[in-house]
Amino acid sequence: MLPAADAPASPAAAPMSPVAGRVAFRVVFVWAALACLPWPLALVPGGGRVVDVVRGPWDALVVAFGQHVLGIARPIVRIPGDSTFGWTQLGFEILIAAIAAAVWSAVSRRAAHPRLDAALRLYLRWFVAAAMLGYGVPKVFGLQFPHPTLARLAERVGDNSPMGLLWTFMGASLSYQVFCGAAEVLGGVLLLWRRTTTLGALIVAAAMANVVMLNLCYDVPAKIFSTQLLLTAVWLAAPDGVRLFDLLVRRRAPSAPTDAPPPWPSRWSGVVSAAGFVLLVLIIVQNVRIVVSIRQGATPASTLIGAWRVESATGVDWEHVVIGYYRETAIVRVRHPNDAEERIGADIDDAHRTLTLTTADGKRVMSWWVVDPDHLSLESAAMSLRLRRLPEPTWLLYSRGFHLVTEAPFNR
Repeated sequence: MLPAADAPASPAAAPMSPVAGRVAFRVVFVWAALACLPWPLALVPGGGRVVDVVRGPWDALVVAFGQHVLGIARPIVRIPGDSTFGWTQLGFEILIAAIAAAVWSAVSRRAAHPRLDAALRLYLRWFVAAAMLGYGVPKVFGLQFPHPTLARLAERVGDNSPMGLLWTFMGASLSYQVFCGAAEVLGGVLLLWRRTTTLGALIVAAAMANVVMLNLCYDVPAKIFSTQLLLTAVWLAAPDGVRLFDLLVRRRAPSAPTDAPPPWPSRWSGVVSAAGFVLLVLIIVQNVRIVVSIRQGATPASTLIGAWRVESATGVDWEHVVIGYYRETAIVRVRHPNDAEERIGADIDDAHRTLTLTTADGKRVMSWWVVDPDHLSLESAAMSLRLRRLPEPTWLLYSRGFHLVTEAPFNR
């Protein structure tokens, strides 16, 4: 066995080659500028208008890249998420970052960019922190995944889309939703301070690894952004990777941390601290607005909402009707005598007592009135219905409850 001083270095501790390290940093630097800027300008009052002005020429470049370089024939329209525009923009960002890094490396002979590296880490950890708080705070209040409504619970499981099933699964358990949100908030808060950056990045990486897999496996159109957050969290934790490997795997005392120099002169420290405080206030205000807007968009109450049995009908062969909301959209679910189900988009107007059904044949406006507390009548030119309200079903999903001791699996 070799003495400790003569022992070969661990493969995990082997440093990246200087050239590869410089090029990788330059690619990440340019990509971060393209993918994240002009954040946090949109947080500043009036900054949204500036963002729109900048976004116009950028969107035109992305569309031109998609049409003339990638040969995409379909329309390329800015739609948030994993749209054609989203994937085209990602490819454009990677191409520009690679070209810019190549030119940068050709004209610059500097071995390292410590101040740029420190500035990039500072910017990215605040960017990721803001994103995690933006996703986590609504979950903590149980707002991102709403409690499944009657209309949603009345659907067959097989009629759910993968994303719809995920939303129902998350909304069915407030405690699990709060747990996921708390993990995201904790990781985001820890990223706000330099000393806790690595711990926050590890928590964010763990939380986002789960989010990325859910987005991939349940077809949620947020795969691009969630993967970017995951990779950025890993990048933020990477400088301490060797030290963590020494501590957790090699069982050796880690080396002393090496902190990058601040990217600003010491005389600017007070200004930077004040700017950080202002940015923190803007992030908090943004999250308060998100929570308030979601609460204001809560499902409205209506006399029509509920499960109904059709006592008499002309013009249709409906047996049961469930009227409710899924998120902010009114839904009418109909069951026919052959047990077939139909989902109809609707608009409920309590003020004028109308129910507008949107079908493949167009819109049908029905007037409704309450006959008595248990009966409702709907009527249009082509159909009329008399409905009897059914008692709220006792869903097993909620009546089963929590059991610390279970003698046998109850899997139904």
